[in-house]
Amino acid sequence: INNSTLMSLALTEKKFALIVQTFAQEVSIVVEAYGGYVFKYEGDAVIALFPAENDRIKACKNALNCSRSILEIIGKILNPALKANELSEITVRIGMAYGHALVVLYGKSLEKAHLDILGSSISLASKIASIAKPNQVLVGEHVYNIIKSSVASNSFREVNLDPAKWKYISSSDPESLYHVYDFLVNLQL
Repeated sequence: INNSTLMSLALTEKKFALIVQTFAQEVSIVVEAYGGYVFKYEGDAVIALFPAENDRIKACKNALNCSRSILEIIGKILNPALKANELSEITVRIGMAYGHALVVLYGKSLEKAHLDILGSSISLASKIASIAKPNQVLVGEHVYNIIKSSVASNSFREVNLDPAKWKYISSSDPESLYHVYDFLVNLQL
């Protein structure tokens, strides 16, 4: 949720917790409806995975359609309810990347071990989300390359990244930066 730090300072702890909890619950329902899994909640963020299994295009489309639905729910349901209760409206930043990830256990005891997920795709998704504007969906070059032949060419627009701030190298071309694309959510896949 964007501006969650400001919101947490302006609201009582109970009100802030209720907003984050409601957001996470709604996002979880939508993620599951599109064949994804919520891996974990990290503060005010929801980390979701969309398994490709044998169909990478379907997994990417599911993730993109899920992001569209999340924005719609926030705009048409959550924010009007928050506003009606004199609470701050929320925005989100969504970042997506495609790739393999490893599930790792921290600790010796399987019952008490902390479970986490690691991999370049997880790190890139986080970095991509951090540069998104409020209510913007950004996707990495792998997602874009997988899906570009099956969607309208005007569904995405390349983001002009500042090389002084964006240091990630493209896996397909080590001489260039990793490309990021704005998913134009108002267009149909």
